Amino acid sequence: MDTMADPILDPLNDEQRVAVTHGDGPLLILAGAGSGKTRVLTHRIAYLIRDLAVPASAILAVTFTNKAAKEMRERLDRLVGKERLAELTVGTFHGFCARLLRREGPLVGIDRSFAIYDEADQRAVLRQAMADTNASERVFAPGAISSVVSSAKNELKGPADLASSPKGQLDRIAAIVWKRYDELLRENNAVDFDDLLLLACRVFETSDRALEKW
Repeated sequence: MDTMADPILDPLNDEQRVAVTHGDGPLLILAGAGSGKTRVLTHRIAYLIRDLAVPASAILAVTFTNKAAKEMRERLDRLVGKERLAELTVGTFHGFCARLLRREGPLVGIDRSFAIYDEADQRAVLRQAMADTNASERVFAPGAISSVVSSAKNELKGPADLASSPKGQLDRIAAIVWKRYDELLRENNAVDFDDLLLLACRVFETSDRALEKW
C-alpha cells in the first residue's frame, strides 16, 4: 500500500502549497466553493505546528458554522493528532467570542455569567423596548427595527452612532429603541448574538492586555 512521504504537503496542488507554506505576515485567499479552502486552512495549521514550530495553543481557527468547525476539527485530528488538537482553538466566530467574554466581559461591563438570548428572547426584549420608548408597532415593524440594529452592530456601531447619522425616520426610531433594548439586556445579564461579536471587538479596543493575551 502506497503511503505519502509528506501527509501535509503531498496532497496539495501547487497553488494550495504556496498558501500553506506562506511565511510571515497576513495572507488573503479568494477561492470558490469546492476549491479546497478547508484543506488549505487545516494543512496550513499543521504546517505551522510542524515546520515553523508555532505552538498549537497560539493558533486560532474560526469559521461561520458548527458543521464547518466540526469538519476542521476532524481533519486536524488526522493531521496533528488529538494532543495537539486539544491545544488548538477551533470553532465558530460566535463560539470564540462567547469564550472570550466569559473571561474578559467585565472590561466592557458584562458579567461573566451572562446569558445568550435566542431569537425569541431577543424579539420579546425588543418589543418591550419599543413599548418603553413609545415606538408604535403599527408604524414600525419590530423586524425592521431589529434588522437596522443588527446591521449597525455588525458594523461595530452603537446607538449613538446610528442616532448621529440616520438615513431616515426608521433609523432615528431604531437608535432610540436600541438604547433601551441594550439597557434591558444588561438588566437581565444577557447579550444577543450580534453582541458577542461587537463586545469581543470592544474588549480588544479597550485592553492591550487582552489583545496580547488572546
